[in-house]
Amino acid sequence: MVFVYTTLHMFGRVAQDVRPYADSVPEWAQSHWFYLLFSLVVTSIILLSAYGFYLYNRSFTRERLNNQEKVIDKRMAHANETTELVREANEELAWTNETLQSTNESLNVANETLSWTNNQLSDANIALERRTAELRRALENNKEILGVTAHDLKNPLGGIIGLSDMLIEDLASLKSDENKKEALENLRMIRDSAEGMLAAVTSLLDRHREGLPIKLNREEADLNVIVRIVMNWNSRQASNKGIEMHFKPASRPAKVLVDVSAMQRILDNLISNAVKYSPLGKQVWVEVVAMKQEVVVSVRDEGPGLTDEDKQKVFGKMSRLSARPTGGEHSTGLGLYIVKKLTEEHGGAVGVESVYGKGATFWVKVPLVVERVEYLQGSGSA
Repeated sequence: MVFVYTTLHMFGRVAQDVRPYADSVPEWAQSHWFYLLFSLVVTSIILLSAYGFYLYNRSFTRERLNNQEKVIDKRMAHANETTELVREANEELAWTNETLQSTNESLNVANETLSWTNNQLSDANIALERRTAELRRALENNKEILGVTAHDLKNPLGGIIGLSDMLIEDLASLKSDENKKEALENLRMIRDSAEGMLAAVTSLLDRHREGLPIKLNREEADLNVIVRIVMNWNSRQASNKGIEMHFKPASRPAKVLVDVSAMQRILDNLISNAVKYSPLGKQVWVEVVAMKQEVVVSVRDEGPGLTDEDKQKVFGKMSRLSARPTGGEHSTGLGLYIVKKLTEEHGGAVGVESVYGKGATFWVKVPLVVERVEYLQGSGSA
């Protein structure tokens, strides 16, 4: 109604505007019914135009909505497909995770087994290394025993040969009781040398068989007597080289508690070395000094002496010194090593004093057990 009223009002104003020209307009065109009819026609045209525009707009809007729905449907379908793919991917990932967990568990079991195997191998390697070390030590002990045996047999055998030569000479010129006495004395020394050699070999073989260190069979003995016996063993060798040996015993019995065979080996090494390394026609001095609590046996020669380097290794195993034997004798490098080892096992000490070119003095010091006991008793009674 508002629209019709507005239209009529507009046409009324138009009529007023064209009223001056009304005389040229037909009468029927100036009636109110014409105005009304004209207004209705114009209004209908406007309404039809508006309705057409409405229909067009609704159709366009519907088509646009349909297109949007199609796009949305496509997107929803794509989203659904994507969701399905994601779900399938998640299922595959879950399966993969389960497989990985199972694999990890298997790897953990394998690692534990490998760790256990490594521990077993490590223990086996340790045991093998320990056994190898024991075998090496046993091999070294065997080498040492072989060297010591060869060294310790050499001097007594040389003494037996020398004494045998002397005995042969004495028997060839056997004419008086003096010759008989000397021959018997040489026979006794041969027996003593053989017994000493047999004792040394037996001791070394027992030690090797049982795998034990040297066991000393201690007994009371006089070092004066032991030194004299050993000097007799080396007298033939010294005589062959024109070497004069001097012996100065202790002023009283040098009673000690020692393994006699081992002590003979100690002294034999020192005295035979003095003879071996002394030039022809020189002298060797052997002295025994008994003090309050110990006995010192010294062997002095006129050989080449020792250099400072020699003094550093003189008692080492298989040591080679600058001096060489003067009569073609053989040297193993074990003699002084044996001296030091056996002396220390007796609770004693060994040493050397030398000026190069002026000879050397080797000394061995062992406890004087008997006198120490008497000394302690005397101190207690006081």
